[in-house]
Amino acid sequence: MWKCPNCETVNDADICIVCGEKRPPVQANGGYNAVSQTPSTQQTAPSAPAAAPPRSNLWSILLPIIITSLFIIVFVVSFLIFDTKFNRREDAGKDIAGSNVTLNIEKKEKQPDEKAEERPATVIETAVLNGKAAKSDSGREYNSVQLTNVPEYIKETIQPLYYEIKRENLTAQKYSDGRTVYADNYGHICWIQYPAGLNGNSYERQYYFDRSNGELIFAFIFYGKTEQRLYFYKNSLIRYIDTNGFTTDNPTDRGVLAVSQDAIREAYSK
Repeated sequence: MWKCPNCETVNDADICIVCGEKRPPVQANGGYNAVSQTPSTQQTAPSAPAAAPPRSNLWSILLPIIITSLFIIVFVVSFLIFDTKFNRREDAGKDIAGSNVTLNIEKKEKQPDEKAEERPATVIETAVLNGKAAKSDSGREYNSVQLTNVPEYIKETIQPLYYEIKRENLTAQKYSDGRTVYADNYGHICWIQYPAGLNGNSYERQYYFDRSNGELIFAFIFYGKTEQRLYFYKNSLIRYIDTNGFTTDNPTDRGVLAVSQDAIREAYSK
């Protein structure tokens, strides 16, 4: 049996005998109930929210993470402190064991740049060897002067003159023997180039001069990638760089001095 929702007549058949309304379908959660034949008022209760985990369980999760993080931080800090102390001891041991070598290298490398712009280079000469100066074939003297501040003199005197010569537009005059002389507009000789093979020398030579006094300041001797560099002060060799790139200031080796004297003879020859 069911009750018609329009006229509220109780019927046995599927069609209401009063108003002709068809029997509505039976619904599980509302509408007309098959048993009571009355509208169902039953509603599904909303589900309760999930219960939050107890605080004791939360701490049991976070506490191991915090302890592990603290342990890692302490380990890293301890390692860094130990490593720093070990490196300091090792460096100190190296300084003591090789103090002479370290000091020589530092003086040689840092001396040219040390306060170079604050004060001009002061030329300090030592005594002339053998008490007198020798003379070359051209009349120039081999003063055998030694400087105590070679790096400063080269940086503040020779290098500026060299770069000035290279930047200037000079007049080149080539001679029949193969050498080329470069002079400025006033006729001052700035540098001379000798080709390989001239005067029995297999190396190409370049000689640079201080135009203010005509003195040789630098000689560049090379053949391919093999190079020698000679720096002069008052016709005395103050620095020699050999074919291996090794630098010697105020050299005393007889072979090196012989090379410098040959360079002076050829540079001043006419």
